Amino acid sequence: MLLRLDGDCDEVTTLSNEVLAITQNAPPEQHWMIGRAKCLLGAVALKRGNFVESERLLIEGFENIGPGRLVAHHRRAAATSLVKLYETWDAASPGTGKDQLLALWRAKLEDLTP
Repeated sequence: MLLRLDGDCDEVTTLSNEVLAITQNAPPEQHWMIGRAKCLLGAVALKRGNFVESERLLIEGFENIGPGRLVAHHRRAAATSLVKLYETWDAASPGTGKDQLLALWRAKLEDLTP
């Protein structure tokens, strides 16, 4: 199933939480699913204006996805979401250091781009 944020955020939240519940005891090679679900929840939190929760979920998700050629596109998507978070957060609260985090994640995203 493909979940996108251009639809119902409540549905994305429900389904992502179900994925997390199902995969909590998953073997390491499936941790990318946990990471992807957390990233979707983080994107929903951003869409709802909850920057702190979005940051927590997106960073956890990025870390859960882990490195590897087979999940590289999920890792890039997570980094892209973090760039969007810090762009939005810096615009909403300039001078709070989010511009430095934005620069950090832009650099990480560039490193992840083939």
